[in-house]
Amino acid sequence: MNYRTEIDGLRALAVVPVIFFHAGFESFSGGFVGVDVFFVITGYLITTIIIKDIETNRFSLINFYERRARRILPALTLMVFVSIAIGWYILTPYFYRDLFQTTAAISFFSSNILLYMKSGYFSATAELKPFLHTWSLAVEEQYYLVFPVILLAFWRFGRQKTLWLIITLAIFSLLLSTWQSEQNTSANFYLLPSRAWEILAGSIAAIILHRDGQKSNNLFALIGLIMIVFSVFAYDRSTPFPSFYALAPVIGTFIIIVFGGHDTIVARLLSIKIMVGIGLISYSLYLWHQPVFAFLRHAFLAEPSILQYLNAIIFTFFVAFLSWRYIEKPLRNKKIASQKIIFISSGIAITCMAVLGFFGNLSMGFINRLDQKTQTIAQGSFDRSPLQAEWNPSRLNCPNESCLIGVKNKKKPKYALIGNSHADHLAHSLNRELISRGLTAYTFAFNGCQPVDFDEKSSHFTNNECFEKILKFLNEEKQVKTIIVSFRWTSAITGIGFGDENKKPVTNLDLNIIQERGSIIARKIEELVGDHRNLLLVYPIPEPGKDVPNYIAKYRMLKDKNFELTIPVDVFQRRNIATYTALDSISSPSRIVRIYPSKVFCDENSNGICRTVIKGKSLYFDDNHLSTFGASLIAPVITAELPIR
Repeated sequence: MNYRTEIDGLRALAVVPVIFFHAGFESFSGGFVGVDVFFVITGYLITTIIIKDIETNRFSLINFYERRARRILPALTLMVFVSIAIGWYILTPYFYRDLFQTTAAISFFSSNILLYMKSGYFSATAELKPFLHTWSLAVEEQYYLVFPVILLAFWRFGRQKTLWLIITLAIFSLLLSTWQSEQNTSANFYLLPSRAWEILAGSIAAIILHRDGQKSNNLFALIGLIMIVFSVFAYDRSTPFPSFYALAPVIGTFIIIVFGGHDTIVARLLSIKIMVGIGLISYSLYLWHQPVFAFLRHAFLAEPSILQYLNAIIFTFFVAFLSWRYIEKPLRNKKIASQKIIFISSGIAITCMAVLGFFGNLSMGFINRLDQKTQTIAQGSFDRSPLQAEWNPSRLNCPNESCLIGVKNKKKPKYALIGNSHADHLAHSLNRELISRGLTAYTFAFNGCQPVDFDEKSSHFTNNECFEKILKFLNEEKQVKTIIVSFRWTSAITGIGFGDENKKPVTNLDLNIIQERGSIIARKIEELVGDHRNLLLVYPIPEPGKDVPNYIAKYRMLKDKNFELTIPVDVFQRRNIATYTALDSISSPSRIVRIYPSKVFCDENSNGICRTVIKGKSLYFDDNHLSTFGASLIAPVITAELPIR
């Protein structure tokens, strides 16, 4: 295969936006599309190499995987083990265990599957994961396992038939991606079936160039470049991705590969020395940027400044150059490392990663690194009820055990727990309390469930499908006489969670809009209660705005071994004025019991603080959800008010 300098320039165009996106530069809001550019390049290069080897009767799966091992594993292994060493001193047990879980998944080429099961790419905690970026390597590795066999099997039927097969597969993958962008966003983002079309686009380009040769068209190549650049700056975290939106960077890359011959303006731009230089080290840049940024965020107790990120970017380039010069480049040379050495060393590295990952997970991130008091607090991160499901209509297929807490029997419950994650964090402790009393309740606690969905900057709203389904269900289940309602009220009313104002831009709503929102929510709760139900209304929990167990453990690890985190009562009260006003306005002919978690967690008279730790245990498992221990202090207060008849 002839070397094309513009392809290295295209790699630079892919990796730089990814780096600036992960560094939090808002102008690169769509920088994540750089991964899609990489996917197309991968498909093009791999397919070109395989076709050349097939046609010269030199293709061998062993040789193919040897080249992939030389390319991927040495630098990846170094990055993993260096990160594990640094993590010992910087990461709290929760994040260190997560690191080891991902390490094990990397050894099985499945970190994308693990990340899909655990979190979204754009979630608040995602950027704290040093190995978040390995999902794309796993997608490519899974592609390497399948695609060469498919291409080898179908190439014998002719180039044109093979091309149409790949086009068909790509279309199905694109349609799946578009469908899943609304049905299952996490699976859509992380898993191979919905990403395959992007890599296959590169394969299609390779076959077209094999058939027709390199083309040069200044206009087309320029359009391709504009499509990539547009998506980098126009897309953001709210863009459904991948979906038809991903066509811009994918087709843009495809066009440059096919029509960006070396004599085009775009090819000359991409062939500038600095672009080619960045492209040459792009793999190491991609490998090292996420650990550097993640450890930077962990090392500081506040979000790093722009200057700190810029220094981190410079450091990343330095480390990437060393990685390329002394690891990547030498080990591609068969004279330095034979096939046998590559396979043996790769096997040892993969085995070590799997074993380390297993023991790191089993030891809860080697939690015994910490002193006993800090260990107890840090365990709060693991002290959570099972994560509630995202809302979908099938979750109301009741009665069945998935929507019941308490005693599981055939009697229809008289009670129901309703809300979002701020109801779910109570469910486990309520379950134990209900069992002890011989009672049963429905539990409808779903992410994405709210009384209504407000427009971002006003009190205009649309009905929330989840809430409306619950309302309809309860209207049919007349035997439900008591409902327990708990939402993240203040976040719904003000539009921002406490502490989130430090993480993302905030729209400060006018006081009148906030009050209108509160009134609307109050009316929706009254509609839920109707004129024949009892209401147990759980008021806001004091939100610390910090990931309590991790923040305290980190502070104790890096600064003050005796640090304690508290919330000033006046801060809690000021933040929740509108919420209390709204909830206080709720009235109903039936009985209303108002539950105040602040009376359990806060000393509102003398010290003026709300505690985040009681009896040495964290009341929270993150920055706004109660741990099982914290919920166990509230659940008895709730169940004590349940009418038995």
